[in-house]
Amino acid sequence: MRNADNLLHYSGLKLHHSPLEDQPFPDVIKAEPMFFRADLDFARREGGLLTHEFLREAEEIWGDISNVIIDSRHHMLMPGMYPCIPGWHTDDAPRSPAYCGGQPNIFTPHYETEHLLCVVDCGTESLTEFLVGDVELSRRYIERKWAEDGANFYKTADRLLDTYAPGERIQVKSGQIAEFNVHSWHRGMPAKHRGFRWFIRMTRYSKHKVENEIRSNAQVYLTDAAYGW
Repeated sequence: MRNADNLLHYSGLKLHHSPLEDQPFPDVIKAEPMFFRADLDFARREGGLLTHEFLREAEEIWGDISNVIIDSRHHMLMPGMYPCIPGWHTDDAPRSPAYCGGQPNIFTPHYETEHLLCVVDCGTESLTEFLVGDVELSRRYIERKWAEDGANFYKTADRLLDTYAPGERIQVKSGQIAEFNVHSWHRGMPAKHRGFRWFIRMTRYSKHKVENEIRSNAQVYLTDAAYGW
């Protein structure tokens, strides 16, 4: 019998083909501005070739994209590097200080976001993997782990999903556009080769404030503290 404290939800994904599947030269990726919580007008005004192509495709998929937030970044990666924090996670899950000190709350969310995501890869093979199927998580267990040792939500969920989650694992191809929502579990994969990678995500129904910020830095992540350059 299913525990009443458990959350059962569907981790879904819909893939769309786009002209971005034709891989560009690295110089095209390096020339793209990186956005933090940009609105549509700002992204259209400041974006480069890849951003404009993505916006055209997003409008074909969603129609009205007037009230969205756009984040983008590009990386130069070496084997073993991650362009994002490793592990299974969802995007823009609501947070509040009242829930586990500000941890993501997908059990009783006060809003639910939807997303379009695209990665254009030049050689790294660092792509995004989605878990597609029914996912069941124990709210009681996750909240207890946070109370006992401060384990954050995604750290605990990642271990559970990596061990117990059924369902299909789908890796999005370079240039494809992934359509998903706040209940869709996914993770970035480590680079296999040297190269460049560009990421963009459009979000609707978010409660985050528009920042319209262009950033000039992008973090990389490693699982080996002894890694050399």
